[in-house]
Amino acid sequence: MGKTYGSGLSHLFAMHEQMLSGSALGPIVMQQAGSLNKRDRTWLDLCCGCGALLAFARANGFQVTGVDAASGPLQQAKRIAPQAKLIRGDVAAVNLKNRFDIITCVGGSTNYLLRLNDLLRVLGHARRHLAEGGMFCFDVNTPHGYAINVDHPVSLVGDDHAGFFGVEYNARTQRAKWHVTGFVKSGRAYQRFDECHELRGYEMEQIDRLCERAGLSFERYDADTLAAADAETARLVYFCR
Repeated sequence: MGKTYGSGLSHLFAMHEQMLSGSALGPIVMQQAGSLNKRDRTWLDLCCGCGALLAFARANGFQVTGVDAASGPLQQAKRIAPQAKLIRGDVAAVNLKNRFDIITCVGGSTNYLLRLNDLLRVLGHARRHLAEGGMFCFDVNTPHGYAINVDHPVSLVGDDHAGFFGVEYNARTQRAKWHVTGFVKSGRAYQRFDECHELRGYEMEQIDRLCERAGLSFERYDADTLAAADAETARLVYFCR
């Protein structure tokens, strides 16, 4: 369980990992976690992708572990965060046999979980791996966030790659489809790939109830502004204990 994508999109994500992985949340996560009076501080990143958040955590003195269901991003993570312990597996089931001071699942990874029960499993699994006094942070795109993207296509362009994203959204099912067309340079030519990703938007009230069922106390904000969340919030961030 977790986000999966092909080798083409994995390449694009590696080039833009700082933006797409949610790793920009790193300093905010540390601030919210507060002082950890331990010599050995640990950080678990679920759906770790290409490793940018792991690299940030390691640079700030944490022992880091990353879990992802997809092999392509993990190969990138080996280069970006070589000192991280990397595990390929189901983020709702893998037993890591220890607890962590900080656990993260960011970059919209939760939206790849299309059923409420699957998201509940991830939240409960994170809670079981959380050390006493630790904090679990995750973000999630709302239905409103996907709806407004229908009219705002996204592109990622670099010297040796380009990716173009279009969104379909079904308000009744709260499901979105991201259609991706990408070009990655190989030698003197560019290779094209086409992928489609199905995601689900979650309402704030739905996530609140799931956190409560998982036994998590939480604070939540608009992920883009860190202001109080409202009906216009496109992406939520939760800080749980």
